[in-house]
Amino acid sequence: MNNAYRLTEDAVDAYEAEKVTSIFAPLAEATLAKFAIDRNERCLDVACGTGIMARIIRRRFGPSVAITGIDLNDMMIAKARSMAGDLPGCFDWHVCDVTDIPVPPSEFDYVFCQQGVQYFPDVAGALEEMCRILATGGKLVLTVWASPNAYFLAQSAAMEKFVSPKAAEKALAPFSFPAARVLPSMLKRVGLGNVVTEKVTIERVIADASNGIREDILGSPLRPMVEAKGPHTLTEVVNHILSECAGFMRNGDLIIPQTSEMFVASYQSQQGH
Repeated sequence: MNNAYRLTEDAVDAYEAEKVTSIFAPLAEATLAKFAIDRNERCLDVACGTGIMARIIRRRFGPSVAITGIDLNDMMIAKARSMAGDLPGCFDWHVCDVTDIPVPPSEFDYVFCQQGVQYFPDVAGALEEMCRILATGGKLVLTVWASPNAYFLAQSAAMEKFVSPKAAEKALAPFSFPAARVLPSMLKRVGLGNVVTEKVTIERVIADASNGIREDILGSPLRPMVEAKGPHTLTEVVNHILSECAGFMRNGDLIIPQTSEMFVASYQSQQGH
């Protein structure tokens, strides 16, 4: 499977402004609320995007926690660096593939991967590499979307109607990975144990929905497909989504729940990786 989440340079700012604000920051907060990271522990944010998980780790647990972020997209890492510019020395950012992370074994106490696994071409290889860099007793924490909510279904239907079947499929690509069925056994196969799964639901708020939905699409891999259809297509798509999601509108904002599956596994071997 390869649904690689790659953005053009002009889409990264839109991604940070809308997607991070409305969905990735709330999910990071809800995920990290379940952990107590000690001072001087070491954390890795895999597929870090613009670095929201890393920034929230620092805010919640303090500057003594060592935080590294990696992403395949150099423009995402550049944005992550700029977003953390007032916190020099607090983060270590790398552009790299998740199957070849440039750190020694047993380097991290926590490895977080928020909404990245479903985009990895080699999931097994990525899990092996994340296991390799976990210290004994370290935890791997993955979140992957559960089923799409009404917003994503409406977005896909709009893509089908106004753009193309390929765009409609791409809109639902983040939900195509059968995480609940395959991840527990995959985690055990790479040497991780004590696998715990639970659902984490957040309330996504797309403020000023007409403009917010526009920014959401412009900050996604759908952008070039929509723009290629002409200048009025994005407006048609947004209006269709607003109509389909009218029941979730409150005072001009779209407010809708979205559920993730969270998987937590630990590395207990005393023999090294």
